[in-house]
Amino acid sequence: MHHEYLKPKCLRLNEAIIILIFFCLALSFYKKIDIVICMLQPYSYIAFDFETTWLDTVKDEPIQIGLVKFDHTWTILETFSSLIKPTKSIKELKTIVRYLTWFTLADLDNAPERTQILQDIKKFFTKDSVLIWHNIWFDIAMLEKYINIEYAFALDTFILSKALIHKQHSYSLDALHTYLTHNWYITPSSSLQAHDALHDSFMSYDVFLYCIKQIQQLRRKHMMIDYVFEHAQGKVANIIKRTSKQYTFKQTEFFLPALHIHATPQPKKILNNTQTVKLPDTSNIRINAESTSLSKLIQSLPYQWKQRVITASHRSKIHLIEQLLAQSYLWFSSLWDSVVLNKKAVHNFFQLKNFGDDEVLFVLKYYSQYDAGHKQLDINSEGDYRIFHALTERKPKQRWHVLVCTHQQLRYHAQKINKTDSILFLDHDRWYNSYNNAHKQSMDPYHMLNLLEQFYYKAQLFQEDKKAQHIEAVSNSFAIFLWVLFQEISQYFLWQQSTTREFSFILDDTRSPKTRGLWNSIKKQITALYTQLSDEEHTALKKQFNLLIDYIEHQTIVEQKAKRSWQVWYVFHRHDIYVDYEEFISSLPKAHYYFITTQNNQKTPVYTLPAQASNKSIITIHTTPQYNKLISLLEQSSTPYCFILSSSKTHSKELFNKFIDNNIHQSHTLVIENVTWWVWKCIAQAQSSQKPLIAVWWYMFYMELIARKFAFPNIYVYYIYGTTKQQIIKDLVRYAT
Repeated sequence: MHHEYLKPKCLRLNEAIIILIFFCLALSFYKKIDIVICMLQPYSYIAFDFETTWLDTVKDEPIQIGLVKFDHTWTILETFSSLIKPTKSIKELKTIVRYLTWFTLADLDNAPERTQILQDIKKFFTKDSVLIWHNIWFDIAMLEKYINIEYAFALDTFILSKALIHKQHSYSLDALHTYLTHNWYITPSSSLQAHDALHDSFMSYDVFLYCIKQIQQLRRKHMMIDYVFEHAQGKVANIIKRTSKQYTFKQTEFFLPALHIHATPQPKKILNNTQTVKLPDTSNIRINAESTSLSKLIQSLPYQWKQRVITASHRSKIHLIEQLLAQSYLWFSSLWDSVVLNKKAVHNFFQLKNFGDDEVLFVLKYYSQYDAGHKQLDINSEGDYRIFHALTERKPKQRWHVLVCTHQQLRYHAQKINKTDSILFLDHDRWYNSYNNAHKQSMDPYHMLNLLEQFYYKAQLFQEDKKAQHIEAVSNSFAIFLWVLFQEISQYFLWQQSTTREFSFILDDTRSPKTRGLWNSIKKQITALYTQLSDEEHTALKKQFNLLIDYIEHQTIVEQKAKRSWQVWYVFHRHDIYVDYEEFISSLPKAHYYFITTQNNQKTPVYTLPAQASNKSIITIHTTPQYNKLISLLEQSSTPYCFILSSSKTHSKELFNKFIDNNIHQSHTLVIENVTWWVWKCIAQAQSSQKPLIAVWWYMFYMELIARKFAFPNIYVYYIYGTTKQQIIKDLVRYAT
């Protein structure tokens, strides 16, 4: 008798056992994940965002709010979203609002009043609330402008992301979210449209979740991080659950693993034997390379060359040179001082009784980049610089085959250039502006204040109490002096539209009595401080203070860099100084110089790219802006991706308004100079664009795009005159082919 009917039951029993085993394993794995992502303290967390009429908390107002409330287990408890009717006329709203947001002006006109909406959201904020947002202080200022709210902490995901997400060209929320999504680090929590306040709140929630997961993974992997959290009192540490471990370290166990700073050798590349440019071994040779592309010029560098310097007029072209060198057989580096950790300083650092947010974020950043295999620490905040200065000591620069730098860097770092170096000057034709910029050497007085704060932190770390007290006293006096100086300078900008003003002698002006009264005291305090500083600190501070003396006591140009109701910030400049090549080179070490020029010896203007060099087309538009002609060209173009070169920000804005009026933004992604975002965010937006791209920018931005391998089939030269246009065309021939 066959008992076939028993077989399925046995199989089902075995399957059940297997499923149970897998379930237990999955549960165990889930618990591990749960430990990682559910380590928040039991606060009420609120990610929120305002869409506003613009970025001035005094003059502008909110037009939409989005809010996502969640608990310490990441469970979303409640959401809120609403448009807000502005008090100013709808017609007064900037075009940028229409472009950046999904709603129409008619939607705003029919939206609820602000007082009603703000009262509805007030209930969300309690004394146990932790506010989460990207660049949060703007939105908090906008919120507190209208209602009183309670909250325990405010955490900025911008600061968290700069500590835990590295090597990003843009740390804007949408750029970070796009990067994390495209690399499968996160799964988006919202399918709403971008630049909707609720959607942006969900994006902040996603970035915050990613950062907390990274923190917990680092804590589990590196005992020193957990030790720091157990002894931390900052906002970041206070939202993380403690492990309550009792750590006892020997003196030798306080350490940070060394980051090995060196240039990574690039794989060799077989090059074409045909050299487009032959560089002779004699000094001061002028080479005409108008028809030679930069890539061919880089490839023509002889393999046996070592310790050569390539210098260009601005950073955009340096980016491009670095991209090309990365594909070649040559090792290269940019100007950067090698650093090593000071063991005593690291030991003293980990013996701090209380770690603040700056210390916690620095340690997280250090270990995160160590795990990622980075050879160079990416420091990008004021706290980073202060701690970095205290923990490191400098060593002589290690040399590589090729060093790339700008003309300005070449002058600033002349002492690092070896006498046997060969220096290739690209953009030889543009020496006037480049060298004048090097001579002007703008001065930001706040940099000197930051130096004093770095010295103070280091003195505290080494328990040099008297030195720390002296530095603190000088730093406080100097901060008061800067405040008085800027307040008195502000009087000259009250009734003028310009952001720059020329001063003969600031101290002699009748409207600077308080500055004049404090100046001699500041000079005495700084001079007395020199004797207590190390040689390295003394050199750095004296260099900055001598610059300030030049600007305060001599003729100078003052530029207003920022003006808000709570802050005024000025930078000092020198006048242009005409410098010829002989004078410039005499300030550099003796070396072999090669001047690579794009000057057309026949003086024949070039307005089109050579057919054999590229498939790009250039259309020039002369005289006054011809918007309709340009829009017609865009509509008729068979290749919708295009780049429009403009020399006027005003005309860029006018063109942007025209695009909006013709609904071009519905079918294309618009990246417009000084209208939408700053340069790195524009690049991030261009990289993530799912629609045809129209970029309107000054051509230096185009060099940045080239360095990231963008290919624009069409280039429109728009409202650019004379020699400037010729220079742009020549650069396109050399750099874009």
